[in-house]
Amino acid sequence: MTQETTYDIPSPPRWQQLVLILLYTAGFAVVASSLLTIWGFPLDDSYLYQTVARALAHGSSGFYPGRAGAGATSFLWVCIQSLNFVTGGHISPVLFNLVLSWILLLCIGQLLLLLATRDGLSTPARWILAASPAFCGNFLWLGLIGMEHLLLIVLALASICLWFRQEEEPGSRSSLLVGLMVGLLVITRPEGAPLGPLLALAIRRAHRSVREAASMLAVWAVFVAGFFGINLYTSHTLMPVTMQGRLWLWFRFQGGPHSLRAIKSFFLSWLAHLPRIFSSVFGTQQISAEGADRLYTILACAIFVLAVIGLIAWLRKLSARFGMLLALAGVQFFMYLALFPVLGHGGRYQSFLLLLIFPAVFSGLYSLLQPLLASARASWPQRCLILAVLAGGVFSLAGWRSIAIDGITHIDETHGAMARWIATHLPQNARVGAFDSGRISYTLPQSVTDLGGLADSGYLPYLMDDDIPEYLAKYHIQYVVQPVIDDDEMLDLDESEVKLQQLAQFCSPFGMWLRGFNYTGHAWQCQRLYKLTYVDSAAN
Repeated sequence: MTQETTYDIPSPPRWQQLVLILLYTAGFAVVASSLLTIWGFPLDDSYLYQTVARALAHGSSGFYPGRAGAGATSFLWVCIQSLNFVTGGHISPVLFNLVLSWILLLCIGQLLLLLATRDGLSTPARWILAASPAFCGNFLWLGLIGMEHLLLIVLALASICLWFRQEEEPGSRSSLLVGLMVGLLVITRPEGAPLGPLLALAIRRAHRSVREAASMLAVWAVFVAGFFGINLYTSHTLMPVTMQGRLWLWFRFQGGPHSLRAIKSFFLSWLAHLPRIFSSVFGTQQISAEGADRLYTILACAIFVLAVIGLIAWLRKLSARFGMLLALAGVQFFMYLALFPVLGHGGRYQSFLLLLIFPAVFSGLYSLLQPLLASARASWPQRCLILAVLAGGVFSLAGWRSIAIDGITHIDETHGAMARWIATHLPQNARVGAFDSGRISYTLPQSVTDLGGLADSGYLPYLMDDDIPEYLAKYHIQYVVQPVIDDDEMLDLDESEVKLQQLAQFCSPFGMWLRGFNYTGHAWQCQRLYKLTYVDSAAN
């Protein structure tokens, strides 16, 4: 009888897995307790996903019922969200996503622990990597917005863990399964697409064959083709129309996509965001060399230096799986630097950096304390490190709970209040257009025309050429909802083509709005409703 060969594949102990479950559950519970104060999503874009998912559940492939179109970046996430509506929609989308996010966060903790264990990281490095994201309020805030970023991270971590084998392990893990996972990553968010080629380049470290890499990439390529095909079908463009709308919005204020101003703003916005990851008290501070903001600038630079020290420590002991995660985070960062240099709401466009920022900072602190940890007989250096992690976590979790409350309240008191006013004061068949169309389109029974460039590729030329009145006249829009700050309106509606009669306006208190806006860029302070009267030339 042939004796079976057994392989000792490193796996984390059960008690470590349980500790991580408790940490991630407790951390998320702190941030999610904001929903006990006010119920809802902290971003208007969150409701946009719900509108598109509801339409998909009723047979439409986009924002507008009965008409192919876009309105969301992630096809896979829309499909997942539509399950709630297919089954009757009896569960609140907020509750549906709360449970889903909790499950995804638990998966992230377990996958990080598995990755660190398989890479043979030291015990402190393993715990810093796997546990510290559970203390990062900004990262856990991603679980409240009802969007696809946590799923993106789960699929990426699972793909990395599955692709890399131990040297003595047989070829039992299917490369086709990895191909499926990196393929799903593509239709989750387009910046997940580079992981397939990155894994293929690492076949030697992954102990994979060229044939396995080819089969993995073949499956991945099917999803890439599907991604472009879906976009061509829904919006007649290769990239999501939502990206084009956001490009217009961002570069309207930044002097062009490849300007030095835009790139400088990208780096400074990340630097300015670092202290905000740790606390909610920096609602008005900006990066500055003068005045009261100088201390804030010094704090931001200190956090950045700690993160760089942590990154250098990682690079010196670069392991296979963790190295791939760092490579993916770097590719995501430089993709946005080249194409769309903006953090996104609360840093969501660089979700892998949000995942790694606490591990990087605390790894930097651990590197500075390591000589003391090695030489000191007393336990105070270890206690200092643990205390720093706990203190940073408490401030971060409590702070982002507060930021979540501000965001949900702002969306409810502006977009939500406007939707309720329209529902009670305007005819049910009124044709309404809105720049921030998420909450309004989700709440109102009639179809709302999106004016933010997120749903209809045919609208983009009108938006970019400031010919919006012509588009409004084409679709017989009777009312328009505008975002407003200090009487500055987002859309330029030329009154020589269309006359405006203000009907209603809803605003958040300035202080609350400014703090939330500086942290997450959720929306402008006010929503203003106009009734339109077309001048003959526009109507014709």
